[in-house]
Amino acid sequence: MRLFKIILILVFLSVPGYFIQAWYVNLPLNPSLGILIFIVLAKAASIVYPPLPGIILTLAMIPILGWQKAYTVELAGSLLGVTAAYWLGKKYGEKLIKWIAGAKLLAKIKAVKLKPGSQFEAAFVLRTASGGTLSDIFAWGASLIGLRFWPYLFGHLANHVLATLPIFLLIGLSIELHSWLIAIPVMIFGWLIIWKFKGRYFE
Repeated sequence: MRLFKIILILVFLSVPGYFIQAWYVNLPLNPSLGILIFIVLAKAASIVYPPLPGIILTLAMIPILGWQKAYTVELAGSLLGVTAAYWLGKKYGEKLIKWIAGAKLLAKIKAVKLKPGSQFEAAFVLRTASGGTLSDIFAWGASLIGLRFWPYLFGHLANHVLATLPIFLLIGLSIELHSWLIAIPVMIFGWLIIWKFKGRYFE
């Protein structure tokens, strides 16, 4: 099982490399609808099984599709993935989360205490403040900490638009202008703001 996981992660890491190399050598690529659907499903799978690096795949599509279409694929896969993970987590509970994420991450999820107030705002801050793989794992545990589905989904959507969309936009501009100096300061500033206010919603 461990070998299978390693192979799966290596596949997810190698496919983006192919797209980036194809763009770099000016190889004409025009992904079909079937390929785009596959990438959406792959992104969703990376949330259902968080160790898979799904966002690397969609970021690698920016030079091929442009940032607008690449972000649309990313958003569709993300919403599909968190929906599947939320309901699987709600139905199968801690045992499945422990198998997917491990005992340590399950303990982190259970340690989160939701304060009274807006679940939409709490879901928004939780998604960003947790960061990386942990933020995707919280899709499994959202029901365990008391988040209802629709507030969680819309909080995730709002976070995705406000936090992830600028990354795609800035990378697209950086590629177009051949300069990464545009993206780095804005991304750091955005993360610092979210981190500062996360204590408003969680103990």
